[in-house]
Amino acid sequence: MTTATPTSGATHHSPGPQAVDQAVLSVGGMTCASCVAHVRRAAETVPGVQACEVNLARGRAVVRFDPGTTSPQQIAAAITDAGYPTVPEEDHHAHHGAGVEQERLNRQMHEARAWLRRAVVGILLWFPVEATHWILTLLSGHAHHAGAQPAAGVQAPEALTGATVWGLGRTLAVEHADLWGG
Repeated sequence: MTTATPTSGATHHSPGPQAVDQAVLSVGGMTCASCVAHVRRAAETVPGVQACEVNLARGRAVVRFDPGTTSPQQIAAAITDAGYPTVPEEDHHAHHGAGVEQERLNRQMHEARAWLRRAVVGILLWFPVEATHWILTLLSGHAHHAGAQPAAGVQAPEALTGATVWGLGRTLAVEHADLWGG
């Protein structure tokens, strides 16, 4: 029979007719339910793994396995090969102390800041386009309703906002994505 304490990441094994161990793995890079399913499938493809429960919010996988067939390191390697950096929490504790939970919180804070930065850059790129559109719409008499006819030869709002979107905006967004973290 096997018991484990998920908070400590410790693995306990007691002899019995069918030995089963449980390991807690720290999994990085998961962002959605599809990632959770992918991690679970990757772990369950390892011979000797009996079950895998993945928690997206905590970035953890609790795996039950046959210790005679596989090890937490082999399971972690299979999940890492699937694209999600993984380490057994007991190894992580040995190398980094007891701050696994704090590291997870720091990683989440870093990701949240990256998304905030992307949103701010997006708003800063969008606002001049929108402001140009509305200012030129008010100045040219262009209307936003069915049947509206622009004044003869007045295509300035479309031309200027199009130039903003396809000119500098495109250059910044596509060719210099490293500037805004994309």
